[in-house]
Amino acid sequence: MNPLLPRIHSVLSRCVRRASKHLYQSVRWRALARPQVLFVVGCQHSGATLMSNLFDADRDCRVFEEFSVLSSRAKAGVRLIPLPDVAAIIGRVRAPLVVVKPLVETQRVRTLLSYFSGARALFLYRHYADVASSQLTEFGAGSAIENIRSIAAGERHNWRSTAASAAVRECISQLYSESMNPQDAAALFWWARTRLYYDLELGARTDVMLCRYEHLTTDPAAVMHRIYAFVGLQCPDLSHSAQVHSATSKGRDLQLSAPVRSLCEQLQARLDAQYEWQLPAHTVPAVIADTPVAQLQSALQ
Repeated sequence: MNPLLPRIHSVLSRCVRRASKHLYQSVRWRALARPQVLFVVGCQHSGATLMSNLFDADRDCRVFEEFSVLSSRAKAGVRLIPLPDVAAIIGRVRAPLVVVKPLVETQRVRTLLSYFSGARALFLYRHYADVASSQLTEFGAGSAIENIRSIAAGERHNWRSTAASAAVRECISQLYSESMNPQDAAALFWWARTRLYYDLELGARTDVMLCRYEHLTTDPAAVMHRIYAFVGLQCPDLSHSAQVHSATSKGRDLQLSAPVRSLCEQLQARLDAQYEWQLPAHTVPAVIADTPVAQLQSALQ
């Protein structure tokens, strides 16, 4: 048996399923004025693929991945095309919910939310060690160092560094070198990109929701219900969420220098406290429910 046949069959099945879904949407929602738009942002390798797969299982949702008709044909093809063109394509979609995953546009999320009236954003984050490990496994050491080189150099037109604050650029410039530990570089990239949640003051916005990947994998139904409520839509049947497996630790043995680990640990703790503070009381894990309020408040500062 040709080893490529299962993959070919999987791709064809996915194409047929999506074509069937789009046909259903065009008939079922032909009178829809305009869809609700949700942007999924955050650092790469933070679980956005799982999130988009869960949304894609909803027959009333259209998902645009990083590589799609909304992506530029230039270079790597992951930047969004001009926003008027994005709006025109989304405006033709006949589905109550449109999910767009422009991770490389995280630094522009405020612009996206202003341009698309009523849009929402989901800021997804995952433990820094797992993100760094996943990045190194998929793209290698050279990519990890390249990712922060542009930040250290302050390149204005590179998506990696466009919105990096002066404090982030200064810190990375001090730690960066071409011969640095790639694990440090990968962790620093997580730190720089994930810190955008605070540098862009997204936590103060009612149209941005923070989401922890590890919670999504342990209780997908609860997380997805919160997200659908956030966008103002009825959550669909979530039987497909049974296919979600608990997150496994990929990088907890990452060898990081003390300064890099300290930066990441501080940001991780701040995000976790922010996330847990926003959860309904009955969904807070026991270990968090027992945490003194003062400690949580301190981590949020």
